[in-house]
Amino acid sequence: MWLQFPVMGVWRPTNRQAEGLVLLAVGGALLVAASLAVSGVLRWSDVLRWLRSWGPLAGLALVAFVCVVVGARAVRGGRGGPRAVQPIRWWVFAAAAVLVVGMTWAGVSGFLTLVPPTDPVARLEAVKTGLAVGGGAVAGMALLFTARKQWLSERTQVHTETDATERRVADLLHNAVEQFGTDKDTLVRLGGLSALELLGQEHPDMRQIVVNLVCESLVLGHPHVQVSRAAQRLLTTHLRRTSDQHWTGIDLNLTGAHLVDFDLSDCVVRTAVFTNAHFTGAATFRGAQFTEVAVFRDARFTAVVTFSGATFAGNAEFTGTRFDAEVTFDSAGFGGVTSFHRANFAGVAIFASTDFRGSTSFAESTGDATPNFFRVRCATAVNFRDARLGALGQSELDSLVAAQRAVVEPRRSFWGW
Repeated sequence: MWLQFPVMGVWRPTNRQAEGLVLLAVGGALLVAASLAVSGVLRWSDVLRWLRSWGPLAGLALVAFVCVVVGARAVRGGRGGPRAVQPIRWWVFAAAAVLVVGMTWAGVSGFLTLVPPTDPVARLEAVKTGLAVGGGAVAGMALLFTARKQWLSERTQVHTETDATERRVADLLHNAVEQFGTDKDTLVRLGGLSALELLGQEHPDMRQIVVNLVCESLVLGHPHVQVSRAAQRLLTTHLRRTSDQHWTGIDLNLTGAHLVDFDLSDCVVRTAVFTNAHFTGAATFRGAQFTEVAVFRDARFTAVVTFSGATFAGNAEFTGTRFDAEVTFDSAGFGGVTSFHRANFAGVAIFASTDFRGSTSFAESTGDATPNFFRVRCATAVNFRDARLGALGQSELDSLVAAQRAVVEPRRSFWGW
């Protein structure tokens, strides 16, 4: 309920104010009716005759109206999530009493009209039947209040069980983190890592927390290589889309991490941040899918790395990234803004059959070997400003990609996933 005034704007009354407005409206209507009756304009006999004829139908219409209003309010309130339970207001009991009395009176009056006034036995049975209608109304109201009580009891039970589950999960997480601490030996830390994995597998809402803890442990580093490799395997096992234990909608933040033989092939990641990450050994991102943003700013790859068939649905940033050995992007797809600004390619850079569908920049990038841009497909012009890539000069780089530039049609291999 809300009222709008030119000066005050929108007024949204509280429950108590709304009840006051309803009481004022009812009281005002009764005062008007009493005034009309005193003045002779309204005759009570006509009112009673109308109520006797149309009372049950009016009561049914009133009940339907209340159900519609309550249902609409419940639907509107459900949009914002669960709401606190409100105590039953006094006017609910008053309205229930009025409804019971009205239905009893309407029932008795209605049944009395069906029997002759000269038959006292039949009239007595009619009164009993009308009172039975009132008793049924009382039983219906009692059933409604009992159902509400049962609903509240079940709701309390659900909250109790949820709280118990949350406490148990919090205890499991605390114990796993304690085992995974840096002051523990290798076996204890591996046990803590397994406990974290089991926690994430059994409780999907905890998976991102588990991944965040594992990523943080890789960023902090481990004195034992076994623990680092086990942490990497935990990530890749549950991010690989072909795994029967695949976790969806996961973000990775491995800023500054030291990763050894990192293998993210065929994995699906929502957001991946590898800023200042150091990759030792071969790194594989073959067929990986980055559904939002991938950031490799100032990362370093010391060995061969492959992004063959990888898809970057959002922006991909390789600004300042160093590739000390061969890097392969063949058949990769870049859907957003792609930046290799200031990237350094010490080995051969292969971009054969790569799709660049957004703005692409190799500005100020450098490389000792001549890159392979065979059959590269670009939707817009590629920026090679001040780039020095092997034996190719500025004009050769511009003409190389411009000759193959085309607004390409969506390919099933790129967009179908």
